[in-house]
Amino acid sequence: MEEIITCNDFNKIIHTIEYTRTQMTYATNSVYIRLFNAEDEKIGYFMIDPSD
Repeated sequence: MEEIITCNDFNKIIHTIEYTRTQMTYATNSVYIRLFNAEDEKIGYFMIDPSD
């Protein structure tokens, strides 16, 4: 099940992650964002989906 978070929650999360690079992929109306560390290893990702 997908977790739905608020913009304030997202802001707190994104400011605590230490990452050096991002990669964005677009799929129809969604945005998939991957976060990488200094060794270019994927450390996390999130997807932004529009409301139904």
